[in-house]
Amino acid sequence: MKIKNAELTEVIRALNALSMQKLDIQLAWDLGTSLKSLMEKHEQMEQLRLQLCREHCDKDEDGNTLMIDGRYSGLDDNKEFIEEVTELLQIENEFNVPPISFQTLVKNNIKLTTQEVEALKNFIVRD
Repeated sequence: MKIKNAELTEVIRALNALSMQKLDIQLAWDLGTSLKSLMEKHEQMEQLRLQLCREHCDKDEDGNTLMIDGRYSGLDDNKEFIEEVTELLQIENEFNVPPISFQTLVKNNIKLTTQEVEALKNFIVRD
């Protein structure tokens, strides 16, 4: 299954919410394995995003990055930075995530928000 970097955060949140519920052992195992893989890719993407922030942000006269209110300064209007981050977020990653059976969710009385279902729509299969 392909997931864009831009979707990783929401998918991880939704899978975390699902994993906090009482699940059958196979589904719990599959979710745990999938979450680990997704979180590793998210961390890799986040490290690259921060590197881009440091490269493109404003610097003081000594070449140190400038931060304002905990945010890198000068990125909002930096075209090159915006283009590179947009490209990073559009990268698709291949994950071997087992499908989640709709019937399993119903059978286990799993409660998900609309946002969580939306984030997991590509994982949930009707059977």
